[in-house]
Amino acid sequence: MVRAELAARLNDREYTNWLKAGRCLLILKDGLLPFTDRHMRAFHGDLLNQSAVLRSPCRDSCKPRGNKLSGCKVCSEWQKAILRHHRQPDATVNWDNCFPPYWRTDHWEVAKAFMPRGQAKVKGADKCDAPALLNLINYCTYFSSVDPKLVREVIRCRNELMHSSEYRVTDDWMQHYWTALNHFVNQFRHVPEMATVGNKIDEMLTLNLSIYVSGLDQMDSGGLDDGLEVDFVSHKESGADVGQWEAELLEEMLQELLHAADEDTDSQTQDTERLLERFGYDGSFLLRDSSTVRGAYCLCVRKAPFVHTYRLLRSADGWCLQQDSTVRPPTFRTLEALIEGYRRAAVVGIAPLTDPLDKTRVRNSLGEEFLYMEMNNSSSSVY
Repeated sequence: MVRAELAARLNDREYTNWLKAGRCLLILKDGLLPFTDRHMRAFHGDLLNQSAVLRSPCRDSCKPRGNKLSGCKVCSEWQKAILRHHRQPDATVNWDNCFPPYWRTDHWEVAKAFMPRGQAKVKGADKCDAPALLNLINYCTYFSSVDPKLVREVIRCRNELMHSSEYRVTDDWMQHYWTALNHFVNQFRHVPEMATVGNKIDEMLTLNLSIYVSGLDQMDSGGLDDGLEVDFVSHKESGADVGQWEAELLEEMLQELLHAADEDTDSQTQDTERLLERFGYDGSFLLRDSSTVRGAYCLCVRKAPFVHTYRLLRSADGWCLQQDSTVRPPTFRTLEALIEGYRRAAVVGIAPLTDPLDKTRVRNSLGEEFLYMEMNNSSSSVY
């Protein structure tokens, strides 16, 4: 059943700004995919032609340990070649994105060295998201035809968008974002696949997603029905699937959150990846590094299309979710135990927190409706 929450979201101008801005990243990605793929194929071919060593196979099945790579002679030469073509070779290069024995035969395995973390399991350009492609263009000198300043501005806007804790951005921010996208896209006028991207972005950013609701009780669960009329005044595709847009954008956002971990130690990173493998793929419980807020971890609880965020606190006794100051929160010895505890809870609900990330209710991971649990006393158990 389509509920009033959909009407509220799509009549919230700053939320629809956030949604449309995210949609533009998907439009941009589709245009950049063939361009980056062709350039990396050519770059890979040039590297092979310039060095007989690079044409030799890996001798030791080299594999990064954490983010460090101590490879055989062949993989060490590949590493040097990548660094020679890296605009910031002294910065962190994410070697753990790569499987070095494939560098000789797979151009995209080389491309991943220029990308943000979390690309290890990505096989091919068509599996990459917009930030991966933007970072590739930004850091690899083979993309010399593109002004890196314009790329970095789009990346900066994208990071602000994806780190918006309330999924809302202002009209002023949107205007700046639109300008940044136009300046960036205009550099690709000679690229056939990018020819229509600028117009598609303009159409998306001027799209009116406001709605009005009538006969809410009669709405069907299948989606937009007669009771929910969508005013796509400035767009020809009146049947656009807004719910799918939300899901795709949240999926990209949550995938990034899954890879955000404390980089102080490799063990913490490995712990987070292990938790992802066990808990993350169903999209219910996700971890994020909220360093943009207060330098702490957060737990994101997702029940599509909602995502709610709670601050994670760590002490000598273990992990807990931050509660109202008058409440003693349940404490779990490990982060894994905390997630498992809330997953198994009949209801999930957290007392109010203290900043814009705060939510006072979440969807139960096993149920359909909003459920609440008051933590009024010093109980340390999960009901």
